[in-house]
Amino acid sequence: MRTILRVEDLLVEFPTPHGQVRAVNGVTFQLATGERLGIVGESGSGKSMTLLTIMGLTPPPGRIRRGEVWFKERNLLEASPQELRQMRGRHIAMIFQDPMTTLNPVFRVGEQIRESLRVHQYLGEERVPASRRKALEKQRVLRLMAEVGIPAPEERYEAYPHEFSGGMQQRAMIAIALSCDPEVILADEPTTALDVTVQAQIMRLLDQINRQRGTAIVLVTHDLHLATEFCDRILVMYAGQIVEQGPTEAVIRHPKHPYTQGLLGALPEIRPEKTPLMPIPGEIDLAHLPPGCPFAPRCHRAMEACSTPPALLEVEENHQVRCFLYGGLA
Repeated sequence: MRTILRVEDLLVEFPTPHGQVRAVNGVTFQLATGERLGIVGESGSGKSMTLLTIMGLTPPPGRIRRGEVWFKERNLLEASPQELRQMRGRHIAMIFQDPMTTLNPVFRVGEQIRESLRVHQYLGEERVPASRRKALEKQRVLRLMAEVGIPAPEERYEAYPHEFSGGMQQRAMIAIALSCDPEVILADEPTTALDVTVQAQIMRLLDQINRQRGTAIVLVTHDLHLATEFCDRILVMYAGQIVEQGPTEAVIRHPKHPYTQGLLGALPEIRPEKTPLMPIPGEIDLAHLPPGCPFAPRCHRAMEACSTPPALLEVEENHQVRCFLYGGLA
């Protein structure tokens, strides 16, 4: 499979009273056509900020200090605002984690889905009368609504976001993302605040999109179980860095980094014996990171070498870890 999206040494900083905070710190990864990539980690690990930066939506006062984001042969960080608007939605689409705050409450859902078709002139009907163009766009929106499992599309087209349940709102967001047949979908916590039944329906829908359309998907999630079931490959992020990455089977069955081991140890499982959960002590504090390994203050296996930044090393085929337990300095 060829690489469709490539992020190289991405560094995003935010000014704070404590100095510059690196929300994304030297992130590098690739996404192949049709691949399903998971990015996991606690809040504050840099997952969502990485996706927003790829989309050219880094919130102010954040600044991209270095790095490259390549979509095919185009570096998106060098693209003009107009070029980015043409890329977003048409080639790379994003599903945001809170549809209630993403959907505009004063516009009908169907019209919000149609907006992407209109902006990108997706149907190529710019020379036909406006009424005819609108009818063609509405037909496509109705097909999309049916495809993502929104019942009675004709009726729901005219509904407002507050008339949709949380699950239906998320389906509307997915329909917007799919409207122009993008080659990459960035899904930022797409099942947040949904019950397990609706969560399963949304993930089945994303699975169907990937299999039928060949759309590459980047899934950001706190839920390791979800990433395990859905993703081909997993990146584990901590304090803006990738600390482990590899095929899902390798990362889940043979985790190398103490942070990955801690995340897995904190997952509840059904077992015959009563086994206590093993939470990771402390929390991420981006404003007060140590000079070496950022996870060292919370790590039960920290050593003297951890006062120096570790490099990302390949410990097995396609399986990399950023930890001195496996040697190497940055």
